[in-house]
Amino acid sequence: MPVPMPFEENGVRVHFPDDNTFRLSDCDAYIAIKSKRVKEMDICWFDLDNHTLWLVELKAFFNPANPQYKNKDMAESGIIESVMAELLDKSIHTICQVNSDRAGTKSCIGHPVGVHTSIKLVHLVKTMPGQDTYLNQVQDQLRKEIRPYSAIFNIESVVVLSYEWARNNQILSWIV
Repeated sequence: MPVPMPFEENGVRVHFPDDNTFRLSDCDAYIAIKSKRVKEMDICWFDLDNHTLWLVELKAFFNPANPQYKNKDMAESGIIESVMAELLDKSIHTICQVNSDRAGTKSCIGHPVGVHTSIKLVHLVKTMPGQDTYLNQVQDQLRKEIRPYSAIFNIESVVVLSYEWARNNQILSWIV
């Protein structure tokens, strides 16, 4: 089922150009397995023109629009490792769910992932001011850990981007 646009989580927003979107979290097959500690990325989009499946995670470690929001300081001990572990789990679990139908999750995605479909993982992170550079370390480690899966599942790219930087520099047209 298409996701209404724009889609937002804690101040991080995307707006895909068509309705070839899905959220595993809305899918009965995913709901049936999530209690087994199965993770998913927030929103996915098929760019049919370019044979690309975008798997997108939206993270906010800073949300000044919500005074109740608990900010995460990337400089604190253990935070980078924790963030890395979470993004890795979400990435690998989502890749497996869209490429295997053992749990029925392929029924959630709307279009087949063919041999010529490239997969791009994008993690958009809204950090506290001055903490964007911590994302480089997270990205380097995430790429290293996902390398075997990239070979198996045709993952074209893995990026961890500062949401504000990506939006301000118009890195991807659908980051708003």
